[in-house]
Amino acid sequence: MLTVLYGTSDLLKRERLTQLLAEEDPSGLSTTRFAAGTTLDTIFTAACTPGFFGEKRVVIAENLVSTYCRAGRIDDSLLSRLREVPPSTHLVCLEVSLTETALGQLRTALGEAVALVDCTAPRGRDLVRWVQERAHRYGVAIEVDAARDLLALLGIGDTGPGAANARTRDAEEAIDLNRLDTELAKLATAVFPDKVISRAVIHELVDPSEAPLGWELVDAVRRDRYDAVLRELARAEETGTPPEVLLGQLASHLETLLAAMLTPHLPSDVVAAATGLLTARINQARRQLPQGGLQRVRELLLALRAVDAGLKRGTINDIEAALAAALGPPDHWAQPRSH
Repeated sequence: MLTVLYGTSDLLKRERLTQLLAEEDPSGLSTTRFAAGTTLDTIFTAACTPGFFGEKRVVIAENLVSTYCRAGRIDDSLLSRLREVPPSTHLVCLEVSLTETALGQLRTALGEAVALVDCTAPRGRDLVRWVQERAHRYGVAIEVDAARDLLALLGIGDTGPGAANARTRDAEEAIDLNRLDTELAKLATAVFPDKVISRAVIHELVDPSEAPLGWELVDAVRRDRYDAVLRELARAEETGTPPEVLLGQLASHLETLLAAMLTPHLPSDVVAAATGLLTARINQARRQLPQGGLQRVRELLLALRAVDAGLKRGTINDIEAALAAALGPPDHWAQPRSH
C-alpha cells in the first residue's frame, strides 16, 4: 500500500500521518522514517523487511516521489520499485507538491493500491470554513466576521469571494495553518467558560508581530504532563523552532503567569502598568492557571533562568536536553551537561 500526502500544509500532513500511525502501528515499533535524500535502495530495503511479530511495517519517506520527478513526470525506475512494495508494508510519502501528471502516473501504475491525499491549505471562503471547523474542535464557535478578522490580523490569505477555491497562489503565499491553529487554541482557552470567540477577544489577544508559542506545549506545561512536554519539544525540533526561542517564550509566559497569580485582586491594567506586561496577557494568564499553582510556576521559572544563565556563561552545550530537564518534574531535574 502506498499513501502520498502532498501539499503546502505541514499541519494537515502531520495530522493525517498521526492518524495513520495510530491505526496501523500505535506502538511505533514497526515504523521507520527516512529524510529527504535517502537512497532508493535504503528505503525499499526497509519497505521489504517484515514488521515485528508479523505486524504491518510503516515506512515514511520525505520527498521521495518529487526527487524522482523530471519535468513533472515520475521516473519509471521509481514506479517499478513502488509496484514491488509488499502488502505487509504501508509506504507513506510526504511531498510538498506534485503535478497532475505525476498524480495520474501513480493512479495508473498502482490503481487501488495507492491513496493520494491533498494536504494543500484551503483558501478564500474554504479557509474561513476551516477556521470555524477548527474552532469547533476546541469546543467553541467563531462567527464568519470574527474568522475573517483573525485572518486579516495575521495577514493570511485572501478571503474574498473571488478567492473561494483559488490554488494557484499557494506557492507564492504559503498559508500557515500551524499559526492559525495555535491562535485558535489560545483564544478557545481565553474565552472559557464562554463558548464564542468574538472579534473583541481576537483584537485583544492576537498580536501578529509576536512569534507564536506552541499552545500544545504551554498546555502540557500547565497540566504538568511531562510526556506531552517531551513530545511537543520533539515536534518543535522537527519543525525547526530554535530551542533558544522556546526558552525565551516560555520564560516570558511564566513571568506573566507569576505576575497574574501574585496580584489576583488588582485590576489587570494596574498590574500591566507596574510590570510592563500587556493587559491582554495578564487577562489571558488569569484564565489558564497551572495545576501546580504558584509554587510550580516559581520552580519552572527558576529552572528556565538557570538554563539561560548556563547558556550565557557557556557552561551548557545541549540546550535541548537542558530545556527538557527544566520543564520536567523535580525528580527529573539534573545538572545540564557542560563543557
